[in-house]
Formats: sequence, C-alpha cells, structure tokens
Amino acid sequence: MTVINHHTRLVGLIGWPVAHSLSPAMHNAAFDARGMNWVYLPLAVRPGNEYSIGQAIQGLRALNFVGANVTVPHKEAVHSHLDALSKRANEIGAVNTISIRNNLIEGDNTDADGFLADLAENRIDAAGQQALIFGAGGSARAIAVALAKAGASRVTIAGRNEARVASLVSALAPGIANTEVVSVATATDLSAALGKAYLIVNCTPAGMSGQWEQSLPAEAATLRFGPGQVVYDLVYNPRKTRLINLATEQGAIGVDGLGMLVHQGALSFRIWTGTTPPIQVMRDAALDCLENMT
Repeated sequence: MTVINHHTRLVGLIGWPVAHSLSPAMHNAAFDARGMNWVYLPLAVRPGNEYSIGQAIQGLRALNFVGANVTVPHKEAVHSHLDALSKRANEIGAVNTISIRNNLIEGDNTDADGFLADLAENRIDAAGQQALIFGAGGSARAIAVALAKAGASRVTIAGRNEARVASLVSALAPGIANTEVVSVATATDLSAALGKAYLIVNCTPAGMSGQWEQSLPAEAATLRFGPGQVVYDLVYNPRKTRLINLATEQGAIGVDGLGMLVHQGALSFRIWTGTTPPIQVMRDAALDCLENMT
C-alpha cells in the first residue's frame, strides 16, 4: 500500500464525469504491484468552459504531476493548452494521455493502439472489412485511425450531430489513404451501412452507467445485427450495455470496452513510468472495482 508523502508522484484522470471510471483502481493497483510511490487521482473538470480545461492542464504543471489521462469530453479541447503533441496524437487529432517532463506538457494518444491490442486479443481481424463507428468525438477519431491501420476497406461514421460527423470525415479522409472514410446522413443510409459492416463500434457514452445507461447510439429500430457481425462497445461500465445485449440477442458477437481500457491504460503507464505495465494486475483491479460498483 502506497504511503503518501513528499516523494509521492501524481497522475490522474481529467474528464466529466469521472466517478464511473475504473482507471484510478487499475493504475493504483499497478503502482502497488511495482512497489512505486505513485498515486492516480480522479480529476473532475466541468465541460463547456475553455478557461476551466486550460486551468486544469496548467494546474498539473503547477502541482508537479507527472501526467494524466484525458477522457470525454476533453480529448480534443486540451490541444490548445499543451506545449507539444506526439506523432500519434497529431495524426488522430485527439489526446488521451498527457506527460510532463522538464516542465514541458506533451499530449499523446494510446486509444488507437489499445483498441488494436484488444481486437487482436479477441481475434477480430478488420483487414479488408467494412466498419461503422457511432460518434464523432476524440474516441471516434482514434478508432477510425486504428481501423485504417488494421486495413479496413471502409469506415463509416454515424452520429446525431451531422455537422460534427461531416467535420470528422473531412479531417480524417486526407490522412487515411487506403481506407475510404464516409458518413451517413439518413436512417436508410445507416441501415444499409450497418448491414454491410463486419465491425460496429460505439464511441459514444450511450449505455454508460448513470444518466445514459438505457440509451443507444441510434434509434433501436435502426439497429439490426446478425451472425458474423461484431459489435464493440467502448463503454465498460456496465459491461453488458443495452447495445451489447441487443446485438447478442440478434446473433452478433458483443465485445465490451474493458479490454481496450486496460490496454490503453497499460500504454499510458509505460509512457509515464518508463517501465513494463503489469497488465493482468490492471485487468484484475478493473474487474474487482466494477464488481464492487454493481
């Protein structure tokens, strides 16, 4: 058990909300397993105010944090408050990991690689396949780039905010040469894209424990799945979201977001500490925490 003192090194999670997150339990278990005097803290930052997120980022530097994770809805908003971006973060256009070295705040992104690691673990091969993403935020950006790296032939972006979806497609398309990136504008187009997709990924908070728990990323009547399709929900709390239950009832394979959480967190751990992450310890801690929340 870490004894907090003047030697304790600090990292945390910037987002809103953060009460549902398994990241503090996961990382603190990893630090304990490695015998490191580190602590990971939840850092709730209310959205809708650029001043607030800017102050939060500068606060990390002022308080001698080593770094932080960034989650919804701040993954894109943090950009203008950082000193530098890694190649991955610049390519994706979103940040989920911040590191602070020599007073320099750098943004990185481990979401795409964490997602690909979990696809491999679940033996899901997107090469040559069509995929559909619900959402147009920072997570959707990372997943689209990851699917292009995995060799997907087409990635379709769907969301309730048409302007934001169109903006994301315009931003991604030039940098993804071998994967077609398109959007859908109508329910008919969405149904057609769903029918052709091998992999469907929910990158919205729909289904998350709390105010969104009973929601879906699209109208229920539109969501038709079948055998041979994989429905991957980035939501991990609860693990059986309404979307996954709907997919499995219709014969599709449902995969929750816990594996991606663990893998992206392990990559962040490596960035901050420079040491090998205890992945199984992190997974076990996340599962234990999730069970205690229910």
